[in-house]
Amino acid sequence: MRYRGIVGPLLTSLRAGSGPKANRLMGQEVKTSRGDVSVFVAVDSEQNPHLVVSPAPVADERFRRFELKAFGISVKDWSVGSGTQQKYLDIRCVLSGNDALLRPFEAFCDDFLIDLEDGAPSPEAAALRTASRWHAFWARQSSEMTLQAMRGLLGELTFLEFAVRTHGSRVVQSWTGPEAQDHDFQSDHAVAFEVKTSSRIPYQIECNLNQLDRGLFERLYLVCFRVGRADSGTSLPDRVKRVAGALQGDDAALAIFEEKLAIAGYRRANEADYAAHRFDVGSAEVFVVDAAFPAITFASFATPPDMRVLDVRYTVEISGLPSLSLDDQAVKADLHRLCL
Repeated sequence: MRYRGIVGPLLTSLRAGSGPKANRLMGQEVKTSRGDVSVFVAVDSEQNPHLVVSPAPVADERFRRFELKAFGISVKDWSVGSGTQQKYLDIRCVLSGNDALLRPFEAFCDDFLIDLEDGAPSPEAAALRTASRWHAFWARQSSEMTLQAMRGLLGELTFLEFAVRTHGSRVVQSWTGPEAQDHDFQSDHAVAFEVKTSSRIPYQIECNLNQLDRGLFERLYLVCFRVGRADSGTSLPDRVKRVAGALQGDDAALAIFEEKLAIAGYRRANEADYAAHRFDVGSAEVFVVDAAFPAITFASFATPPDMRVLDVRYTVEISGLPSLSLDDQAVKADLHRLCL
């Protein structure tokens, strides 16, 4: 059974009601194939959405790094409907009047249900897996987009515009960077393109242990752009308009693009602020990540890192390596695979 899109309609129905009393939830059970797990979509007395799951873990310390103003995961005592009070793993979104957060929250919950169905040993493990992928989005709800985030998104959009103009609008479906995947563009396990920006040459880029792991794909490319501040350069809204222009005529692709922009932390209401920052974007240099490429992956360790080590990052200087252009025939052939 698949769960994509199941949470939204349930929340819409629940929020149409008068809501429960304080310290209670009004909920609708979600049937899963897991006989050991109970899941409810619910709303509280302030119309904030919840996904509550039992059995709950003993403690919630592992979720504290995801605790933000608009989003959180904790262990809490709730009464759902006419049920008795018990402990639940509570995934919640505090809307504070911002209903725009509903759609990403619904998508998060759909993803959680899929992770739960796909063999996670417990609700805690499924929630950790989903939250790790989505953490960047929820963190951006609590802060303005940083210059570093602007540079990174500008690089991804520059690559996306080229790919759309040369290979068609379907490529937008392969843009996985906003969804906190390890690679910015990928097609199953066939090919992946990781896009990085640097303010200097030689490029200096930061990576996690998966981003340069060539064993995860048949072919892995690193695409680097030099992005520097420039008064007469381009802005993030300029690049968004260019990509949207390239997608004109494909309403479905435009809708996907807008949704992924929002997940990436781009806010239409803040475009005037984004436009104040302008950048010069250099030509793309493409590197094949092969056995000679300098990288640290899980395979680099004689003993794998402890599972409680949640993130490892390192910086690589890209120097002394041959590069290609996006127009190289081999690169273009693999770009086309993003559209399949």
